[in-house]
Amino acid sequence: MGTAALVTGASSGIGRATACRLAAHGATVALLARQAEALEQVCREIRSAGGDAFVVCADLVDAVGAEQAVAQVIDRAGRLDMLINCAGAAHLSSFADDAPSQWQCMIDTNLSGTLNVSHAALSYLAAAARSDRGTADLVTVGFTAGRQSGPVTSVYAATKQAITAWSEGLRRELAPSGVRVGLIQPGLVDTPLARRLGAGPGQGLNAAVVADAIVYVVTRPAGVAVAELVVRAVGR
Repeated sequence: MGTAALVTGASSGIGRATACRLAAHGATVALLARQAEALEQVCREIRSAGGDAFVVCADLVDAVGAEQAVAQVIDRAGRLDMLINCAGAAHLSSFADDAPSQWQCMIDTNLSGTLNVSHAALSYLAAAARSDRGTADLVTVGFTAGRQSGPVTSVYAATKQAITAWSEGLRRELAPSGVRVGLIQPGLVDTPLARRLGAGPGQGLNAAVVADAIVYVVTRPAGVAVAELVVRAVGR
């Protein structure tokens, strides 16, 4: 690949799997999350497999922190060809029983954090699109809840629906610059977050399957864009 990628939420789940897949394809991967120790473990895993990765520890809810994180990536890698937004938070509850602090966490992480880091990365992605590669990618992981809400997912689904609308608007805005904007919408994925919310081991997709979908999107030839991709387990 010969590219530089920033993967948020890289400490576990889809983010971790995506970082490993991109590194295996030759990208230099910046691993971003709040948990430094977990990120270092992923970094060691990638390097032991012959890949190139480094850690950027930040809280993207803070807009200044997001800008500083992207600046660190540029300082280390010299460029940014891909931003893969995998960071997310979920809390399942009926709205009547929920508390503002619980839904605010989802709004802050799923929406504000994604917007903060994406805004900080835009000028660098545009520069990469003007380079010899001829394109750059901004891919965000949504969820099928963004297509249909449920009785205990109303606020979570609202954040994912907002991301869907934002992603489509941004796709149209950035297309003339050569920056491709894609949205991956998986169904239930077997991740640590899903298990904390009550999913049983082995339920849903393997995170590596979603990572493969992301790699597919960012490896399309210049001039070809996958705007939206839904990935579900068969029968779900």
